[in-house]
Amino acid sequence: ATMQQMKATLDDSNIEGRMTIDGFEKPKLSFDLAIDRLNLDDYADNQSSAAASGQGTGSDVSVNEFRRFTGGGDIRIGSLVLSGLTATDVSTTISSSGNDIRFYPVLANFYGGTHEGEVRIDASGAKPVLTADLGLSGVQAQPLLEDLTGEARLQGQADVFLQIQSDISNSQTTLQSLSGEIGMAVFDGAIVGIDVSKTLGLVQSALGKQADVSGESSAVEKTEFAELSMSGVIRDGIMNSDDLIMQSPLLRASGKGSFNLVNETIDYTLEPTLVGDTGVSQLDELSGVAIPIRFSGNLYEPDYKVDVAAAIMASQKDRIDQKKNELFEKLLGGKKKDEDGGD
Repeated sequence: ATMQQMKATLDDSNIEGRMTIDGFEKPKLSFDLAIDRLNLDDYADNQSSAAASGQGTGSDVSVNEFRRFTGGGDIRIGSLVLSGLTATDVSTTISSSGNDIRFYPVLANFYGGTHEGEVRIDASGAKPVLTADLGLSGVQAQPLLEDLTGEARLQGQADVFLQIQSDISNSQTTLQSLSGEIGMAVFDGAIVGIDVSKTLGLVQSALGKQADVSGESSAVEKTEFAELSMSGVIRDGIMNSDDLIMQSPLLRASGKGSFNLVNETIDYTLEPTLVGDTGVSQLDELSGVAIPIRFSGNLYEPDYKVDVAAAIMASQKDRIDQKKNELFEKLLGGKKKDEDGGD
């Protein structure tokens, strides 16, 4: 079958283009299609509702779903919605061998920046496995995260790379089997939920009392930075990262910990250090001292607590070192006196 100058409407999508179908048992396809808009979340929501009402089986997606055709072609989509995220001017070339489907290159405008990448679905085994190699350049982190999670704890312009692999049999296995690597650099932004300078001021007040300093993240507080970079390794839906670096005129910070994407929890320690002159004597006394702040609980609304004991040790390090040197000199002086025949 050959269709030229084809026009069709599927739900809210208008489709134009051409398609050739060679054979019908396992067709070999050739196509060139343009779609004005496509919301894949609508179909996912309908499937979830059917399963919840007992109309659907809720069973795994079979590899047979990806073995139905060979060949491929080009697709252009004006507006694409997936997992709450919106991309525009999407284009890709699809090719299928019958056991493997490749989308390459996947190009799009994405939240003020651009996306370029490759996606594969391997259906040669017992379960479909997705691999993706994605690159984002110049995207705005805040609107992206708001659409993805409902809240944005990070602001700024970001460059991101993502290399992942996952069993896509169903939504549960997709997260539980997720593995890969991620890296990002964010410029002229802010961490939303905590004002680190304010927290350090509370630390200085609490040092003498050895009192706890803790709190809940708040959307009205933020810590601005000039640059933030980090990378992470994902295994079984848990991302571990130990190389966060954040820089601003007054602060430097490092960080390490884990993000559990399955349970949506966080266990992460940020260690900010004041490096500039704040003009506030109470804060300037902590200049050069790394203060551990631990974030835990809900991934999107974490609690935080300062390790005051570690802060005390860090703030008194120079004094402790001085006392150690004085004691060491006394010991050496006493030993020399004994060797010279003294008391």
